[in-house]
Amino acid sequence: FVVTNAGRKKRGIHMSRKRKQKKESSRRRVILLSGGVDSAYLLSKYHVPFNTICLYVNYGHPSHRQEFRSAVHICSEYRVALSTICTNMDTSKMRIGQQEAGPRVVPARNIVFCALAANHFPNTDIYLGCTKNDFNEYADCRKEFIDSISLLLQTCSGNRVFAPLLEISKEEIIV
Repeated sequence: FVVTNAGRKKRGIHMSRKRKQKKESSRRRVILLSGGVDSAYLLSKYHVPFNTICLYVNYGHPSHRQEFRSAVHICSEYRVALSTICTNMDTSKMRIGQQEAGPRVVPARNIVFCALAANHFPNTDIYLGCTKNDFNEYADCRKEFIDSISLLLQTCSGNRVFAPLLEISKEEIIV
């Protein structure tokens, strides 16, 4: 054994780094799956076999049935478990299509989604499908939000929040 200046064995230090890396990679992942293209792409790139669960939140939005069917199909294709949570949010002014007037989402819904995921799956890594296109329109799809909610949930429930698609546009996902 070689002893370092701190009086610790190098092998012991090396082993603790390996254990830490293994622990990081073995954290369970919860992917917030809407049934749309962004979250489907997120699942395709970031799921870990046998260590990923998808969470679909039914908050009463107009396209719920279609998105839920898509989420079920996507999870079936990747052989990933799908958990569903139902909650109520004010969706009365939401529009379904691009041509209809009005907001497309409930403001700050990612706060609720992350809190629900953390409550049902503590000590996990939560993944959101926020993309570069979402940045201007939705404050809860910005890096500052992701960093803040991650810090809050890590403190409260041991969860971390990631949005690895923040630098990718929807056009890049589809191509």
